[in-house]
Amino acid sequence: MTRATRQPPIDAPSKPDGGDSSSRPPNTRRRSNLGRKLSRIELVSIGSVGLLLMAMATIYLVRFDDPSFVQTSRPPRTRSKAHQSHSSADGPENIGPKLKVDDFSRDDGQLGTGPGGTWEARAGGWTIRNGQAQGEPRSPDELALATLTVAGINTRSAVRLPKPEAGTGLAFRVSSSQNYWLASVNPATANITVHRIENGTAVAVGTTAAAEVGPDMKLGVTAQAGQIEVTVNGTPVGRFEDPTPNGSGVGIGRAPGGSQGLTFDDFEYEVL
Repeated sequence: MTRATRQPPIDAPSKPDGGDSSSRPPNTRRRSNLGRKLSRIELVSIGSVGLLLMAMATIYLVRFDDPSFVQTSRPPRTRSKAHQSHSSADGPENIGPKLKVDDFSRDDGQLGTGPGGTWEARAGGWTIRNGQAQGEPRSPDELALATLTVAGINTRSAVRLPKPEAGTGLAFRVSSSQNYWLASVNPATANITVHRIENGTAVAVGTTAAAEVGPDMKLGVTAQAGQIEVTVNGTPVGRFEDPTPNGSGVGIGRAPGGSQGLTFDDFEYEVL
């Protein structure tokens, strides 16, 4: 009996590198696929972060290029009790050099409250008629005065006089109805007279020529420290000294011996 001889197993031919990936171990194939997925996720994440950084940079530039954005993003200022104590029914507190303008464009009647504050009729009768402030002294010798109380003795104020009558004036550094300063016009002589009213008595400080005294003229006064400057239509026409600066009110009025009917419009002021 002849024995069959065993044949040795035939090895499968080895494949060169780069051959069929199916011949690689299973765990190697999964690791390679996972690496490709992570790469895609990382690319998406990097792109998202880039877009986010660009958006943040845009917001940053807008905040510093647009003043209104910066102002509205600030928290509101709170005033201290010391500041609040300055406010009263006579007028609002005015912090900082902000111009207040009252064109009297409201219903006929009392002067009432305008953009610059609440008017107080200290002497004479005062009303609004046809969008203008009108004053009527109760007697020929009476001083007429309507004022606003402001927070400071250093002020710049002005008023338009549609029909300037003798004695029509601009009051400033008002302490009371008996103590204040007044710059008034004299159309007949084309000049401005400055009075200091002390305890109800008017004392003439000085007179200055003003060639532009006439209809719709703008009378102005800047009172700062011990110096007073009078202007007509924005042009300085005279300077005076105040040895004892006092009084934190501004307004409109009539000088002694002035006309009975007074008309004012477009009153403005700012605290310096």
